[in-house]
Amino acid sequence: MSKQKEIQQKKVSKSNTKETQKNSEGFLAKYGFSLFIFLISFLVYANSIPNDYNLDDELVTQNHRLTAGGISAIPDIFTEPYYKDKLGYSYEYRPMVLVSFAIEHEFFGDNPHVSHFFNVLLYALLCLTLYRVINRLLGTDYSMITFVAATIFALHPIHTEVVASIKSRDEILSLLGALLALRYALKFNETKKWIYVPCMFIAFVFGLLSKLTITPFLIFIPMAIAFFRTTSLKEMLLLSIGLAFPLFFLVNINLLKDRVQFLMGVLVLNCVLFILKNGVSGNWLKHFSVKGFLGIYLSNAKSYASSISFRNFYQWQSILLSIIILGLAGLNYFYFIAGNNGLFLGTLFIIGFSLLWLNWEWKLIVGIGYLSMLLFYLFNLQLPHRLALSILPFPLLYFGLRSKGIQRILLIAFAIGLTTLWTIQRYDGVIVLVGAMLVLFYFQTKTAKYQLPILIVIAIGQTVLFFLGTEKNIFYFNFLIVFLFLSYFSEKNYRIAIIGVLAFVLLIPSLISIKVAQQPLHIQLQDTHIVGKLSSTNGPTIIAYTNRPLNFVEIPVGLNEPLAIRLGTGMDIFAKYLKLIFAPYPMSFYYGYKYIDALNFWNAYPIAIFLMHLLIAGLGLYFLRKRPIISFSIFVYLISLASVSTVVSALPGMMADRYLLIPSIGFSILVSYLLLLLSKNPFNGKSLNEFSLPLKAILLLICIAYSGVTIARNFDWKDRVTLFSKDIENVSNSAQARNLYAVHLALKAGTTSNTSEQTKWREDACVQFKKALDIYPEFMNASFDLGRTLVQLNRYDEAMAEFKNTIRIKPTFSEPYSNIAVLLDAQNKFAEAIPYYKKAIEIRPKLMVYANLSFDYFRLNDFENSLAVSRDASKDFPNAYQPYFNMAKVFMRMGARDSAIANFEKAYKYNENDYSLVSTLYAMYAERNDPRASYFGERLKLLPKPQTGNFINQK
Repeated sequence: MSKQKEIQQKKVSKSNTKETQKNSEGFLAKYGFSLFIFLISFLVYANSIPNDYNLDDELVTQNHRLTAGGISAIPDIFTEPYYKDKLGYSYEYRPMVLVSFAIEHEFFGDNPHVSHFFNVLLYALLCLTLYRVINRLLGTDYSMITFVAATIFALHPIHTEVVASIKSRDEILSLLGALLALRYALKFNETKKWIYVPCMFIAFVFGLLSKLTITPFLIFIPMAIAFFRTTSLKEMLLLSIGLAFPLFFLVNINLLKDRVQFLMGVLVLNCVLFILKNGVSGNWLKHFSVKGFLGIYLSNAKSYASSISFRNFYQWQSILLSIIILGLAGLNYFYFIAGNNGLFLGTLFIIGFSLLWLNWEWKLIVGIGYLSMLLFYLFNLQLPHRLALSILPFPLLYFGLRSKGIQRILLIAFAIGLTTLWTIQRYDGVIVLVGAMLVLFYFQTKTAKYQLPILIVIAIGQTVLFFLGTEKNIFYFNFLIVFLFLSYFSEKNYRIAIIGVLAFVLLIPSLISIKVAQQPLHIQLQDTHIVGKLSSTNGPTIIAYTNRPLNFVEIPVGLNEPLAIRLGTGMDIFAKYLKLIFAPYPMSFYYGYKYIDALNFWNAYPIAIFLMHLLIAGLGLYFLRKRPIISFSIFVYLISLASVSTVVSALPGMMADRYLLIPSIGFSILVSYLLLLLSKNPFNGKSLNEFSLPLKAILLLICIAYSGVTIARNFDWKDRVTLFSKDIENVSNSAQARNLYAVHLALKAGTTSNTSEQTKWREDACVQFKKALDIYPEFMNASFDLGRTLVQLNRYDEAMAEFKNTIRIKPTFSEPYSNIAVLLDAQNKFAEAIPYYKKAIEIRPKLMVYANLSFDYFRLNDFENSLAVSRDASKDFPNAYQPYFNMAKVFMRMGARDSAIANFEKAYKYNENDYSLVSTLYAMYAERNDPRASYFGERLKLLPKPQTGNFINQK
């Protein structure tokens, strides 16, 4: 019996063991990859936890004006800008990242190691979220691609700035919010449950309130669903509008019209990507009513009957008539730039009338071009009643209402878009919108592959003409006509004829326009009151902030630079980013001038980089329907980089490693896909054992290399001076990098009491300041800080010379004047110091400068001027006690003791806690046996006694 029980127990034990193993295998099968991604993400950055504070961490930590208040400061955080300084400059609105630091401070105080720990933990959660979201997006058929991509992303060394810099937590939180928004958008698409729409909205707002770098997800989220899911244009537009709504209030664009144009442009781009991927029904024109169209433009039945009789012309006749119309458009264009009013208006009328005689299949497309041409001319002619002319898109609205499905949405949106852009006077937006719509038609033709090279060649030709001196509006017009013609001519048999017509109608008039005087037509009517008011209206904002001015060394190419310069410099930055994304070594804490310098686009190098990225974009379009993963990866990389390029943004340093966080998602997906594709490994494997040996070796090599560089880079971020000293040779020609290194060497000197160490740090700082000035001799900050460091080294003559150099660079900067005056005072050259003090006060009055100037006059026994300076100080600083205190001292020297007492009393009114002042009043009243002496005597007992006594006892 006992043996039977023993056997039964063994069976139960064996069964439990098998069940445990089965459960364990099931857990690993389900969560193994997720656990692996989380662990490697955390472990590869774990050695950054012992690091100290580093570059810009003081913006969110170390006695921060808001986060130091802990949880109680959270309400204030949502009403304050992200950054705010004593000069009144403030920028950005990132309350969520400040909330995270406030909560952290509540429980741990200012502790860099705790902050680093949470950064590493949040990064691991980010990598895990990326893996889960991309896995949901691509599906189980691409599970191994998702795993490899998440691994590459997690280990990529370019993310060290994001993780090792405490301040860069904003990048992690913002991307985390964007990925969660994508997750909920996918759930909505899969389940059609509306609860996921507000979840998506909340997640995206969370990301935006952390940092606006996730703005490109306004495109990526709809694009992901359009590329990898079955969806409708209606659903995609719903998601786009839901994401765009908070951006309308948060986007860093001041003018309302620019903000509207930006959001409309994003919506149009989403529509274009959707149509390119999913196409449009080829028979949608049948829903249109010829009668309705002609009823709008013709007023009598006779015209209607005659026009409809030509509806069935053969294609060649329609093409011949179109060539005539286009030729008239070219002549009309020439008459416009030549200033011939009669012929211009005549040909314009003929063109409009001739549209009615085209085959109906092309009436809408050519009609759109004609309406756009009218808008262009009306803008340049400044005709009256612009708002009334916004009814021109109404035929499109009519057709939209008569059509079905996607066509209805497209045409209604197009009509509303045209009306809106026309109303707010954004004519460049009108051109872009019309061009985008024509592209949609264009890519539906069977012969698009023959037309695309023509489009590229003509577009480049028009761009060249533009930069050679052609008027900007002419460039817009020609580019529009290119879209129009290429959309119209779709038969491959006429390709040669098309090229000839385009050359005649477009290029020749453009060349003539360079030579012909650009005289406007003699029509002076104008009505810009309403649109003028709107064009200068700022968009709504949650809080008001003022961006700090950026120095030349921070941004040598601003948004006011010519497009050729911004584009050329942007291409140089794109090349540097491309190198860093593949081989992230060496990296740097800062770039800026002259590591990045202004570069004209019309040079071989930027043109080559442009063509390279144009080819990459072309591959994205080419693989759009064949391999959407490639297209998605390419577009994520290019669009996110474009959002931080010099063409559209003004960013300090011009580039940064942290800006590759989002582009690296596209890079990681693309590399993983290509690795598995080229090695012919399964995309949907369940184990790494299914990989071939060469692929395992490649992946292992990538992981070892990336992990090694990442871990080593974390040590570089130990503290500011360590980081700067490691990186400075990598960016040896960066003036601001040299300057930042020098500043923190000087600050480090102040943290030690060892005189020899102080001297060493300051000498090293001077070397870096001088190198910064060698790179950029007009670097005011470096010059001024060099002067201050030389003062600390007691090299006064060199310091004075450097302060004078600072004045040469920026004569309106007050500090070097007062510093020179102080150095002259130290040499008892009071008379020489006075003009410098006066200049400093003239530029920016300061209480201490007033006091020093008054004291110089006092030491020169010029009591009247000394009193006059103090009186001026009392006017500029009416609540300050020092001017009255100083005047009292002068009166004491002059023997006017009553006047002295009166000014001491005024000084006491503004400061009752100055021991020297109270002691002086007590002594003076006691000397006179004045009863008020007892009051000041009692007051003295309540104040801490300093080393110096009252003014009377001082020599």
